[in-house]
Amino acid sequence: MRIAVAAACLVAGSLPEVADAFAGSGLRLPAGARAGARARAGSLAVTMAATMPKKRVVVTGVGAVTSIGMGADDFFANLLKGEHGLAPLPAWADEFPCKTGASLKDFTAEEWYANKKEAKRQSRYMHLGIAAAKLGLKDAGLETTAIADKSRFGMLIGSAIGGSEYYEEASTKWAKHSEYDQLKAGGAWGDDTFAGRSSVYKGPMFMDDSKFTFSGFKVISPFIVPSFIMNSGSGVAAVELDAQGPNYCIGGYGGEGAGGAVSIGQAYRFLSTDVADVMIAGGSEACLTECVVAGFNKLSDMQCNDIEHICKAFDKNSKGYALGEAAGLLVLETLEHAKARGAKIYCEARLLKSQCPSTFVQ
Repeated sequence: MRIAVAAACLVAGSLPEVADAFAGSGLRLPAGARAGARARAGSLAVTMAATMPKKRVVVTGVGAVTSIGMGADDFFANLLKGEHGLAPLPAWADEFPCKTGASLKDFTAEEWYANKKEAKRQSRYMHLGIAAAKLGLKDAGLETTAIADKSRFGMLIGSAIGGSEYYEEASTKWAKHSEYDQLKAGGAWGDDTFAGRSSVYKGPMFMDDSKFTFSGFKVISPFIVPSFIMNSGSGVAAVELDAQGPNYCIGGYGGEGAGGAVSIGQAYRFLSTDVADVMIAGGSEACLTECVVAGFNKLSDMQCNDIEHICKAFDKNSKGYALGEAAGLLVLETLEHAKARGAKIYCEARLLKSQCPSTFVQ
């Protein structure tokens, strides 16, 4: 047993003291193996030291784009008033169990872009992320031109769905510009009148191998892929603000919608380990589209239209939740960087913990 444990420690590059301890108890190890363990231990110690927190991290700005207010001040003031931003969704949701949502009012995407044409090429969750990032910088009193090393200025914007409106629009165009072969009488799916559909079986009206016409290909937007993938939110915001540091997206749904919170935790890690001086982190979501809302309505938690009892904390009559669209980002800096520019400090970030509940399926 001792030989097996010692060998495992050596292979893993454990501290040489472990090998010495086993050797001192009567186990004889080759000198080369012990030397290798010491070398690997030194490398491991250097790696661990590089990832251990060594700098204090503070929050200096808040950017909020929500249905109850734009900017930190409006958001918090209306939140304390008890406003919720919920309202009926468009007519396409009339037949859904939950036809209520929290959509933004009077939001104009072009106002937040240096190049207004870019807004037309990007999806709504990207618009909200850029707006929240700029509001956060304004609240922090930080001009990006004042950040000397842009490679130490990063952006982490979490999202679970991405640009769903681009995907759904493309699907609609696909259906509109496709040619279908109607099923023949006596075929496997039934006669040509019902095409296999009856009061019992609601089968397909058309064959599966439909053809997408060239006219349909031409109307598909060339921006569809970068507009609906989740990591584009962080990317376009970084381009807009010239943030050349750490940048990626943490998906939100698998962690109980916690992608924004985990992004803030990751930003803390980059700052505390001296990889970055300034990070903008949080989440952005804008998925009040027909297919997504329909999908969430299929879940048992979205069955209520009583605005007074939807997602109400500490209310025994609370009945599930409703979807909304918003972006919330924090500006985080190392304490050293914030003090050097005389920034106001909201609070200090001290700890990150993340886990995955094994019971979460939704």
